[in-house]
Amino acid sequence: MADPVEIHRREVEQRVQIALSQGGWEGTHTDFKRELVSKQKDLAKLLKHILAFANTPRRTDAYIIFGVSEDKTEGVFSHVGAAEDGFPTSERIDDLVRQYTTLRDVFVDSHFVLEGKRTPYITVPIQYEGPHKMTRAFYGTFDPSEIFCRYGSSSVRATDRDVLRMQNSWETWFLDCRYEQNATSLMNSLAKRFPQRDSLVDSGSHVRLIYESVSSDEFGTQHVPVLVHAYSGFDPVEPIAIQRISDDKAQVFRKTVIGVSAPVQKSP
Repeated sequence: MADPVEIHRREVEQRVQIALSQGGWEGTHTDFKRELVSKQKDLAKLLKHILAFANTPRRTDAYIIFGVSEDKTEGVFSHVGAAEDGFPTSERIDDLVRQYTTLRDVFVDSHFVLEGKRTPYITVPIQYEGPHKMTRAFYGTFDPSEIFCRYGSSSVRATDRDVLRMQNSWETWFLDCRYEQNATSLMNSLAKRFPQRDSLVDSGSHVRLIYESVSSDEFGTQHVPVLVHAYSGFDPVEPIAIQRISDDKAQVFRKTVIGVSAPVQKSP
């Protein structure tokens, strides 16, 4: 079985090579940085980037890769390597993540050398719960209640609409922009996210999932069944999907269609 560190390092190498050959290659799963120093303001920005990736729908692990310089006017990247001195240790970054967030399985490799150049990186895996924000203030650098997200190549405060979507249904938000190429990979993704599901089957045109969701109102907290019709592939979901889930006779509290168009919810 392959060493997880070697898997991460091969992925970093591939992403650096793509950036050097194609340029302008940053977004919801990759961010390149020239360097990172141990000043509080710089570490606060790092936490913001990590939280933004954690809150951003994506299909793969996200990587923050250091030692790569960008010429913004030309959109060209250069692999220059990070300075030997001043870069925080893996232990220091791990400690910051533990102290100030609830993120799981963030991986820091401050020792990676690529083509003779120091190329530290941080891996932010897909988070199956959220949204994530600071658990407490980091030396007053920014409001810990803020929820950040990646929009293009920037880590910024999430829009009110997106914050609401994260808070109301992380399950739906989690699947946005993470569409799988085929039904098998889509079922694997859903099975990992909903281990306590009631039902998960390939129905031919879509994958049908029933799971229990927590609903709170003035009468208290209840566990209610939710029906999902999830569509694989990268083409927009056709309007017939709405009729299809409406005709589904499952006795559930809510019905949700997930696909390459905006998620649509319809109560039975």
